[in-house]
Amino acid sequence: MVRNQKEVVMSKLLSDPEIMKLIIFGLAGVCAVLMLAVLFLAVKRNIYYVDENGEEIIPISKKELKKRKVAEKTKPAEPAEEAQPEPVEVPQEEAAAVPEEELMQTMVVPSQPEENSESDELEIPAMTSSEEPVIEREIPLETTAPGVKGVRIRVNVSGKSAEYAVDHLPCLIGRETGTCDLTISEPAISRRHARLALADNKVFIEDVSEHNGTFLNGTKLPSLGSAELHEGDRIALGRAEITVLSFIYEE
Repeated sequence: MVRNQKEVVMSKLLSDPEIMKLIIFGLAGVCAVLMLAVLFLAVKRNIYYVDENGEEIIPISKKELKKRKVAEKTKPAEPAEEAQPEPVEVPQEEAAAVPEEELMQTMVVPSQPEENSESDELEIPAMTSSEEPVIEREIPLETTAPGVKGVRIRVNVSGKSAEYAVDHLPCLIGRETGTCDLTISEPAISRRHARLALADNKVFIEDVSEHNGTFLNGTKLPSLGSAELHEGDRIALGRAEITVLSFIYEE
């Protein structure tokens, strides 16, 4: 009966999970204590010695370690290196001072060259009558080309054209009557638009309007600028077109 009761109690204890945890933790603790004890005994028995260079790890006993420490203490100390004496700079002897009087006697003053009493004069030979320079005069060449005095033009406005012989330059072109030499009734033309002028035996077209442009062969002239005219050139003023037919020469 007693044995059966013990078995029943043991079966109940083993079936309880909390009791099993306590038993497992207890066994683990006992194992850990045993391992620590073994390590302590091993360390106490053998001490690991590392030399000064750190190259070898040699297990030695405690007695041998004490012997080595005693031997290191009794080892005679190495003699210290003797300090070399620093070189002493010997001051150089100062040069003997030369007296000022002797120095003045040794100095030689160069003598100044004597000035010539008579200055050298340059003789300029007189020019004879036969050696007088001859000035040659250039004779201008006579130009045979006749001078330009005017221009023949054709004015085309809205399909209507007319030819004019402008033999008096400058000739002012514009919309204003009474002031302009050549009046063109076109709204896009300024009151004083352009001018035909003569310079250096050449005929030029000048822009005198700052608002409406003057075009020569499709290229706009700079404001208040000018350009030389040639036969066949086309001048555009607004919707009017002026064609240069030929030039009028002096007889």
